[in-house]
Amino acid sequence: MPTTSTEQDSAASNRGLSSSEIADRVSRGQVNRIQESHWADYRAIFFRNFLTLFNCVVLMAATALFLLEEYRSAWAVSIVAVINTLTGFVQEVRAKRHLDQLSLLQIPQVRVRREDREQTIKSDEIVSDDCVLLRAGESIVADGTVLRSDFLEIDEALLTGESDPVPRKSGDRLLSGSFCAAGEGEYRVDNVGAESFANQTSAEARKYRYSPTPLQKALDSLISVLTITAIVLCISYLMMDYFRHFPSTELWQMIASTMTSMVPQGLVLMATLMLTLGALRISREGAVIQRLNAMESMAEVDVLCMDKTGTLTTGNLKVAEILAEAENIHHVSELLRIYAWKSIDSKNKSLQAIQRHLGELKEPDQYARLEQIPFKSHNRYSAIRFQLSDRKRIFVLGAFEALKPHLQNSASVESNWNKLQTQGIRTLVFTEAINATSDQALSPSLEGYSLQVLALIGLRDELRPDAKKVLLELAEQKIAFKILSGDNPETVRSLVVQLGIVDSEEPVFTGKQLESASQKAEAIRDHTIFGRVSPQQKLQIIETLQKGGAQVGMIGDGVNDILALKKSDMGIAMGSGSSAARTVASMVLEKDDFSLLPKVMRQGKVLLSNLRKAAKLFLLKNVYTLLLIIVGMGLFGYEFPYLPQQVSLLNALTIGGPAFLILIQRRQESQPPKGHPGEFLQEVGIFALTSGLITGLLGLAVWIISRNEMGNDIETDRTLVLTSVILMGLGNVWLIGKTDRRLHLWIGFAGLIYLLVMYLPISAYFFELQPLGLLPWLALICSSALALGLTFFVLRWIEGSLNQNR
Repeated sequence: MPTTSTEQDSAASNRGLSSSEIADRVSRGQVNRIQESHWADYRAIFFRNFLTLFNCVVLMAATALFLLEEYRSAWAVSIVAVINTLTGFVQEVRAKRHLDQLSLLQIPQVRVRREDREQTIKSDEIVSDDCVLLRAGESIVADGTVLRSDFLEIDEALLTGESDPVPRKSGDRLLSGSFCAAGEGEYRVDNVGAESFANQTSAEARKYRYSPTPLQKALDSLISVLTITAIVLCISYLMMDYFRHFPSTELWQMIASTMTSMVPQGLVLMATLMLTLGALRISREGAVIQRLNAMESMAEVDVLCMDKTGTLTTGNLKVAEILAEAENIHHVSELLRIYAWKSIDSKNKSLQAIQRHLGELKEPDQYARLEQIPFKSHNRYSAIRFQLSDRKRIFVLGAFEALKPHLQNSASVESNWNKLQTQGIRTLVFTEAINATSDQALSPSLEGYSLQVLALIGLRDELRPDAKKVLLELAEQKIAFKILSGDNPETVRSLVVQLGIVDSEEPVFTGKQLESASQKAEAIRDHTIFGRVSPQQKLQIIETLQKGGAQVGMIGDGVNDILALKKSDMGIAMGSGSSAARTVASMVLEKDDFSLLPKVMRQGKVLLSNLRKAAKLFLLKNVYTLLLIIVGMGLFGYEFPYLPQQVSLLNALTIGGPAFLILIQRRQESQPPKGHPGEFLQEVGIFALTSGLITGLLGLAVWIISRNEMGNDIETDRTLVLTSVILMGLGNVWLIGKTDRRLHLWIGFAGLIYLLVMYLPISAYFFELQPLGLLPWLALICSSALALGLTFFVLRWIEGSLNQNR
């Protein structure tokens, strides 16, 4: 049963709090914000970066090397560990602060009554006993008690999972985290800040915490495996020492070198930095990222679902035509004017268009609204019982299809309705119930009503001027789109055809067809335009696409889009949309700039492309280091291939420097990679294994020739091996960024630095390098070039084979 407007608390006429009352509550801390200490967050960041298994092992190795007076290796290990740890700590703190700044942009605005006038304030400025105004689409930001209910219905799906809105009358409790689905009213704030329901149930969610994205989790797991591998190798050294009796200095150098070369500590840090930088860049464009993993989701999306109204169109509805059916146009227009201005849904865009077209209602107090059924997406109509002069009359306004079973003269109206639909004009039917008892309550289902059509109202919505360009740019990024609209199928088709990107004969799949379809998955996959779909059906379409393996984005702005926005992999809300829609979205287009969408999606792909490049650099070193250790040490009994300080030099030249340049890269590749963790790791893994094995085999060959054929000392052996893997490492930088001029410049710069380090006596002493002559250099350069060419062709062959099998 619909609620009546007479169900009001005496406090409904509340003037609101005065300035002195507000100041008193603020002084007592009764404000809708949580006073949290950030020290716990910083402490957690500190422990996460400093107290790691990697640091514990490296610290032991560094301490042992200091005690053994092997200061060069000890200092190299210590400095690298400290720099890596401090960098991780500082950058995660910066990331936290940046995300805190972005969260300030997410604080919703609310309407309150203070000192007998309506004001708009931020939700964290609400105090206890504030009188908050509420209408459809607005979130309930603090617990409270209903003061006034004008057909108020509350959706608590985000709290309880119950999808049906619940009527609320004066005196009922409202919980923060729910939102107004229909009607309007006021409520008095009872619990604020930490005492409110939403804050109590999700306090942990609002605290800063390390919340890795799926890709970060995959990288975390990979690093855990590599760390365990490194620990196993270190344990094996201790077991080998029992039989081979390594010098103590060499044993701890091996342990330190293994940990620093096998564990890519900076990889997850690099991923976090890239995600944070991407969020900041996009926020400067006018899109607020509300969840960090949205950056990753942007790169994954391959199907983008969107509502029509307010997304493809401007949402600025205009009355195109009013066709009177039963009475003269002037009388019908006056009745329609009364309906539009007195409806509880007066902020509805369709009713606002009618208000603008017909003008203001004179003497509104003489028209009493006795009862109303608010508009709902699944009903597609609203009804009002009025007291007009000495008569009580019932009027119904809604979609033709929804009201058709109740229409008295539907056949004569349908031809005009069809004509308007084919022109892309949204059409509403304005009717009067001529057989209902005026004293009985409204029937929510309109059961038993016989409706006489008074008029057809045609509403025209204009397409966004950049809509076609946006959809074409998304198509270039291999992103398919689907239009999910609650409007009439023909209206939707007509508007979409105007874009020129679908055929005029493109079939529109309706909500009824979807309901009765036996092969729903195929129907959803094969159709682009969906009309007359309910919020639950939008959710069903999203879920079906996801089950089929698609990564689905959803753009919407209204209450009817909330379920779909929340379920999608990437929910995007328009800035002018309802506060409830903005709350559940992963990203908000603050300025309603639809043209920003391709740029945002492209930024996600750029980010993932950069992360892919960085991951290849980090991981290929693990492969060739493991090969050198297992074969060189395990099979041939050679010494460890390089020293801790040499590992630091190798990391700086072939990983650290290039990774920094990749981090700040903004340019997109012609074919950016997919973002799914499995596909991402497959591509990175193929590169790391292929290039790492070839690099390791080259290093092993150089090592064997130097040791067995040339009879060099250990320092020369290590210099030759290190030089070969550095040359290959720089060659792999070229393979990863073949079109990146900055990486090409880095290759030359790194080569010059290595020459200076090798030939300056003080640096050669510290890194224990033996300056090489011309012939060794020529041999290493030629062999590295051949190995790099082999790597290139093997990778091309693998890529071609994979493409054929897809």
